Amino acid sequence: MSQFFFNQRASLVNDVIEGTIIASPWNNLAR
Repeated sequence: MSQFFFNQRASLVNDVIEGTIIASPWNNLAR
C-alpha cells in the first residue's frame, strides 16, 4: 500500500515539474 502512495507521489511531483517547465516559457514571454 505504501508503495502505491509512493508511486502516486512521485508521479505527482513529475507532473508539477513538467507543468513548471511548460509554464516557464509563457511566463518569460509575458514579461
